[in-house]
Parts: sequence; structure tokens; C-alpha cells
Amino acid sequence: MRHSRLAALGFVLLSACGGGESEPSCATSDQDMVATIQVLPSAKTLVEGEQAQFRAIAYSCTGDPLPPPTFTWQTADGTMLTITPAGLAQAVKVGGPVGVTATAQGKVGSARVTIAARTVVTVRVEPSAATVALGQTSQLVARALDSQGHELQGYTPVWSSSDEALATVSQSGLVTGVAVGGPVSVMATVEGRTGTAAITVVGEAVSSVEVTPPTSTLAGGATLQLATVLKDDEGNILAGRVVAWSTSDRMRAVVSSVGLVSGQSVTGPVTITATSEGKSGTAQVTITPARPASLSFRTEPTSITAGGTIPSFQVEVLDVLGLPVSTSATITLEVYEGGTTDALHGTLSVAAVNGVATFSGIGVTLRSWYRLRAVSPGLADGFSKQFIVAPAPAVALTFLSQPQDAVASEFFGGAGPTVGCMDPFDNWASPCGPITVSLGNNPTGATLGGKTTLGPTLGFVYFEVIIMDRPGVGYTMIASSPGLASATSEPFDILAGTPHHMAFLVQPTSIVSGAAFDPVVVVEVQDYRGHRATTATGVVALTVRGPNDIGPPFGTTLVGTTYAYVSEGLAVFPGVSVTVSAERTLTLRAEMSGLTSKLSQAFVVRMF
Repeated sequence: MRHSRLAALGFVLLSACGGGESEPSCATSDQDMVATIQVLPSAKTLVEGEQAQFRAIAYSCTGDPLPPPTFTWQTADGTMLTITPAGLAQAVKVGGPVGVTATAQGKVGSARVTIAARTVVTVRVEPSAATVALGQTSQLVARALDSQGHELQGYTPVWSSSDEALATVSQSGLVTGVAVGGPVSVMATVEGRTGTAAITVVGEAVSSVEVTPPTSTLAGGATLQLATVLKDDEGNILAGRVVAWSTSDRMRAVVSSVGLVSGQSVTGPVTITATSEGKSGTAQVTITPARPASLSFRTEPTSITAGGTIPSFQVEVLDVLGLPVSTSATITLEVYEGGTTDALHGTLSVAAVNGVATFSGIGVTLRSWYRLRAVSPGLADGFSKQFIVAPAPAVALTFLSQPQDAVASEFFGGAGPTVGCMDPFDNWASPCGPITVSLGNNPTGATLGGKTTLGPTLGFVYFEVIIMDRPGVGYTMIASSPGLASATSEPFDILAGTPHHMAFLVQPTSIVSGAAFDPVVVVEVQDYRGHRATTATGVVALTVRGPNDIGPPFGTTLVGTTYAYVSEGLAVFPGVSVTVSAERTLTLRAEMSGLTSKLSQAFVVRMF
């Protein structure tokens, strides 16, 4: 039971306090204010013209992330680097490092950007492969590209052929077939970087190109493989020739170098052309709407306080191309991270209107960091960004861990209770306090001492430096704090310490020789603080002594059962008496192995 509530709190309790008395690290009034700002990435290298998205995270003085405030973005040198109000930076010219700052509530976070020059990284020759008829020509084009794949202007390539006996190339990239054979590598070199094209010289020229199938229908996002039949002027089918593919409308369809057509977002007819050695053939493809494929959060759920409702947000259906599609599919919300779907209240299943489902009035009562999942049959799930449900103001106290059995007059230590402040929905809430513990049920009139009041606190306190002075069974504690409902603990016991010595709980009284003591003599085993050691076991033996603990006088005998087993810390001696030959003043000594013996008060044994 002790750790059941603590375990339910998980990382929240552990991150807030390590145990013992918890003091806030900053003023309560500051905990919703921005204390620090982190800009990510903290360092970045861009090339001229490249863009990068920066983001900022605001933290409170407790180190917890805050709901995003409005950030003001700036750069230290707008001639080198610009940035939009949304944090999108663009490199303008070489230089740096240039500072990027995000400011909110007077606090500033920063990052650094270095801007490098664009250099030639690769050279691409187009087409990358071609056939040239003997004595004919084919034009090649070389493109110099930077590390981002952007084409660089102003560079003149140097062209060369790996075998000029088969094919030659001019410095303008015009290839001429010299002899049948190949492929020959035709190379374009720019700034030490080289790109190549494979050229094959053939004897018979292509006279016609046929594309199959000549007509077809293709859904957006789907693919279709086309093929070609090449013939010479005598109708013979030619093989091994290079074919270049193109499309009349890239918004409707694109085609790969091997004739694989991919449907795009715009519907309608498109012409796909295959060209070889200056001859072309076409196929007509009609693009139809892409099928619905996945869900996406069009607008995100935002952070709220427990018991509130999330402002309206939307989930949309996307097609296989990742574009919105009109549908009336039913979309259902689930909790993906932070808890279970039972934490959500409201209408969780909504039919989409024109492909968009709007969720309103979704309430959450359990504090946590959440991510939602949107599901619909046949569609890939959509996932929200993370948002926070913060606790409502505290209204009551609870024992997050119960007080455990402890030893009288010793600090509770690990047996001490943990008391937490709770909101109306049983969430651990902060800040609150101070919190005080006192005794409720108190069967022995014991006193609770030590540090019985702790806080103000970030939401819970651990009472380990408390102490009780009397053993007993069935104690309870009451936790209280101004303005909050109190809480009563489960029962616990206070135990006596280790047996240390004995005492006569019922002393022997004066008797007539041979008469039993009345009341019966009782010896108590006690700990070193004088509390009854209820866990003691063993045997207590009685002997009769003189008034000054001198051996028994002549003619004096202790009669009856002179030893007793200890039970619940007591040894009882019923029927014990003393016989004497003359009136005597005597004492009894109680002895037990391992403990200090005890001498009773003096008593008189009379003859009559």
C-alpha cells in the first residue's frame, strides 16, 4: 500500500522532489512565467539560398516546459541571414556565424548560423544514356549541382570521349557516331567534378516508335508501366536502343527513365512521349482521383487545465499523395501516449465533412502529457503533437503513502507518510501548503513531535522527521492545510523498542507468612525508554532477598512457582508466598537472561 499512490504519479513526483521536506525552487507567482528559452538547432551551417526551420522552447523557473508563448525572432545581420516571424531562416550571403534569437517575456534564447558558399559537388549529364546512329549526332547537356542539388550557373564543362574511334564529342556536348559499338563513356568535367553518359553507336536508325498500351486509366498515386516497340525503315524491330520519356503535364503524371508512369494530384488526360534517335511515339493516360490513404491532424489539440475542454481541432483525410480528399469516413479519437482513452470525455467519433472531422468539447480530467491517435477503418492512423493537461488548483489533501509501524521515541524515517495536494479530479496539484500532520485516533494519549509542518511545497511532502513517545495500536494521522480538505490516514502501530531492563509493574505487599501476595506480583520487561517491550520473550525468575539486597535471612523461603514466561512484555506470578521463622522485612529480585535485574520495594512478612 505504501507506494501504490506514488507509483501512479510516476515521473511527475520524481522530477518534482527527491523526498523529505520539499521547498520550491522559485516563487509560486513565477512558475507560469518564462525563465529560460532554448533555440533548436543551437548551431547550423547553411549554403547561400538554403532555408532552415528553427524552433524555440520556453521553460519555467522549475525547469518545466511551458505552453508556447509568442516568440519574436531576429537575426544579428539581416544582410547575411533573414528569418520569418515563424522562425524560418534563409541564408543570403557567405559569412557568419550570425546570431539567431527568440525572445518572449523579456527572456532570450539564441543559436548560431554559418553561411557557406555554394560549390560544385556533382555534375549530371542528360540524357545519361543514348543511342546514336552511325554518322548521326545527339546533343548532351551537362548540369553543375551544389550539395543541395541546386543547379549552378556560369560554369563551362570540358567534354571528352573514352573512345573517339566509336564516338566523338564537341565542346558544346554534341556527340557524333563514328563506328558501330559501345557503350562509350562521354564525360563532362566542371571544377574537378565529372559526370558521364553512356553512348551506343548503332548501324540502323530508328524509324518509328510505338508505345503500349496506347490508352489507359490511372489513379493518382498509382503507377503504370509503359513499353516501346522500335522499328527501322524496313519494319524490323530494333533492340538495345536508348529511349527518353517525357510527360505533357507533370501536375497529372510523371514518368521515369524506364517508362514507369506515376499518377499525380490533378485529374484528366496526359500524354506520355517516348523518344529514341529523334523519333517519338505517344500514349494517352487519363488520371482519376487518388484513393484515401491516411489521417492527419489538420489543427492540433492544445494544452488545458484538468476538468476543462480542449479547444476545437480537426482531423483530415489524405490521399496516397498526402493531399486532402473529400470523404465522409467516421474518424475516432484514442489516447496514444500519456494514459488511456478513458481519460477523454465527449464525442470521440465524428463523421468527416468533405474529408474533415471537427472535434469539439473533448474534456480531460487526468493530468499528463498526451498524444492523440485518430483512427478510421482502411486508413493509416494519424497522430497529434504532444499537449499538456495541467492540474486544477488543489482542493484536498491525501496520503500518497500511509504511515507505517514505527518505534516509540524514534524518528519515523522511511516509515513516515507522504502527503499530497489533490485537485477535484484526484490529480497531484502544485503549489500548495504548508501541510501539517497531527494525531487522529490516539488510544494512549501519545504526543506527535518533530517536523510536523512542512512547506509550502510543489505539491507533496514527506514526513520523515516526526516522532511519537508512546507505544500503542491503531493510531491514525490527520493531514491538514489552510483552505484544503483534510485527510485521515489508515491505522498504524507504534512499537516498543528492544528489551533493556525490568520493572515491577505490581509490587509485592506485606503479607502473613505462607499467604500468597495479593495483588499478584507482575514484572514488566521494558525498553531503554521505559516503554513496555511487547515483543520480549523469555523467563523471569524471582528470588527473595533482604532489605538491602542481602541474601535471604535464615528461615526465609519463597514458595510457589517462582518463574514465569514473558507474554506481551509481562511476567505474572500468581500464588507466590513467603514463609519465615520470625517477622522479616524483605525484597524480591526479578532476573532475566540478558537484562539488568530489578529489586522490588521492601515488604514485611508477619507471623500472625
